[in-house]
Amino acid sequence: MPALEFYQVRSRKSAESVNGLRQISLACDGHPDIHGFLWFDEAGGLRYLQFLFDEQVLEWKAGQGFRCSSTNREAQQLFEVGRNKGARTVGEGLEAEALAPRVAQLREAEFPAELQEALTQVLQAWR
Repeated sequence: MPALEFYQVRSRKSAESVNGLRQISLACDGHPDIHGFLWFDEAGGLRYLQFLFDEQVLEWKAGQGFRCSSTNREAQQLFEVGRNKGARTVGEGLEAEALAPRVAQLREAEFPAELQEALTQVLQAWR
């Protein structure tokens, strides 16, 4: 399987700082079901990350480590008008092993150059 390639979604939100944190959104080229969200502090340190794979969620928070969970939506649901609207909420925990193959993909992924080092450090800490 070829390496995943992420790119930054440029938006007004990524230029703003809220409570000392700046959010960066990532999309995955060729994989519309994979998204990443990163929060950096004012010094440029990565404080929190969240990757969504369909409806599975991998989260990491500085000082707390990793958490695996799922959203309130059903995975692999058929698209129907109006059915996929609304915000996702992160719910029940998943066994870490459920996302281990995804973490392996992220370790091999290509990220924007200015984010690669910070993400590599965090992802290498996975189990």
